Amino acid sequence: MGSAPKILSAPPTPGRPVKRGSLRAWLWPESGAVNPIPALDGLRAVAALMVILSHAWTFVPGTVQPGHNPLDYPLYYTRSGVQLFYVLSGFLLFLPYAQWLFGLRPRPATLLFYKRRILRVGPAYWVSLVILVLAAPLTGAAIKDMAIHLVFLSNISWKTVFSINGVYWTMAIEVQFYVMLALIAWAMYALAKKAGLKWASFWVFCVLGVISVVSHVLTYKGPVRTISVVSTLLLNNTSMPYWLSTFGCGILCAIGYVHLTKVVHLKKSMVQRLPGICTRIFILGLALSLGLFFWHWLQSHYLSDLLYGPAYTGLLVGVLLGAAILRKPFESKVMRFAGLVSYSCYIWHPIVLHALEPRLRFLQQDIVQALGPQAQSVAIASEVIVLFILGSLGSTALAYISYQCVERLFINARKQAHEKVDKPSQKQATQSMPQQMNPYPSGAPSLRRRPLADVQFPPSGLGSAPPSLAAQRFDRPETPPREPPGEAAPWAMERRLAPPGATSVSDHSGAVGGNGGGNPRQADAYRPLSQQVDKTDGSHPSGWVRP
Repeated sequence: MGSAPKILSAPPTPGRPVKRGSLRAWLWPESGAVNPIPALDGLRAVAALMVILSHAWTFVPGTVQPGHNPLDYPLYYTRSGVQLFYVLSGFLLFLPYAQWLFGLRPRPATLLFYKRRILRVGPAYWVSLVILVLAAPLTGAAIKDMAIHLVFLSNISWKTVFSINGVYWTMAIEVQFYVMLALIAWAMYALAKKAGLKWASFWVFCVLGVISVVSHVLTYKGPVRTISVVSTLLLNNTSMPYWLSTFGCGILCAIGYVHLTKVVHLKKSMVQRLPGICTRIFILGLALSLGLFFWHWLQSHYLSDLLYGPAYTGLLVGVLLGAAILRKPFESKVMRFAGLVSYSCYIWHPIVLHALEPRLRFLQQDIVQALGPQAQSVAIASEVIVLFILGSLGSTALAYISYQCVERLFINARKQAHEKVDKPSQKQATQSMPQQMNPYPSGAPSLRRRPLADVQFPPSGLGSAPPSLAAQRFDRPETPPREPPGEAAPWAMERRLAPPGATSVSDHSGAVGGNGGGNPRQADAYRPLSQQVDKTDGSHPSGWVRP
């Protein structure tokens, strides 16, 4: 009997579990996610540090020599940490929708999704907004400006884009993407019913890419770029359509991740090779990122911003499924802590840098006096480094206070919103995925979802396989997904579509019953994915033997 094919599982959460209600649990920030991926907390910290470095370089006077363009300096492009945030948002926020499209869970409730996102980004944003507005003279124009910022429309005109805080326009783009996300998922579902999920993903991504390309072209070439609202809300890098393809790269990564970790079977040889393949993808993404930083030809092209999405998606793929050595730095406690408070850190760091920079200008003067005018560049670099370090530490400290005083208060409300979506009703009925949505025809290997046991793999050329790559055991299966009452799940189909003689599935015991014969392999495509017949040894994951 040959060895059973493997299912790839998500990397486990490192470290010991923290007892709920303890002082250690209160001191350590929570992510608020149902199934957090620890390495992505560290990757989020990298994105925040990149933005802090970019602004530290911008705030220090003399970093751009007279007659030079800021675009000629590699440190200018560390601002692309914002695009890394966008890729992570597209990936993490589309994961529930990807699971729904594959028939692994009910459709996410749109209103609850918006509630969770507002509870996540709203409180810390609004508190910082009120503090910054009250810290300045309160005028009618300031109140009007604050009202526009309150509804995340600061990118509606050039007067309000950078008026209160230089990073608020990115939050406007983020929230505007939240509005689009449910529409993107619905469009992908509608196309998948007709053309299959693979082609639906391809065409939706193409549409997002076309929208971004058109926004780029009109920004630099079109005549409408001079119109106030159009040039900031729909065009330019302050608009959501401009970065829609970057979000789309994260969406594609989410679909592929769910496909590999929860749906598809992989042969043992492929499971062993996959970390090396994803590590090479990580290297390619890193090379493209460095090319965008240092290669002038890429920097000067007006479509170069479109490449940040694929570059940072390559890094994301490597961190998720690459060699274990790639995840270890991002899963460290320091990086995870910085990532968990990175949202408030991102909001407050311009204020911290603005307060620190005038107090550090003596560094330039002292170094120039000690080493002479020829050391001016060394003096500037020293101030940038010191400002970056102190700004990062100060922003993280202030972010931790903001997290404990503001963000933590809404953690429980976010968790309750998650539970209402993810817990199926007792009256829900299990039905099959429609044939056009099923990525596997009846002759393909069955998709059995069973507990996983760790196995040892030999080290590959680019690092050993992570412990999350595990073999399966023949245990009792998980409860199959159920359809919420009153709405059809994407895997639901009418019984009349089943061919004559196809066996049916019992909604209670999971046993395979017959209506007088029938070929179980023929009816395999009409069963839920967790109850399909195994083609390798003839057993059924519920314990029943194929007739």
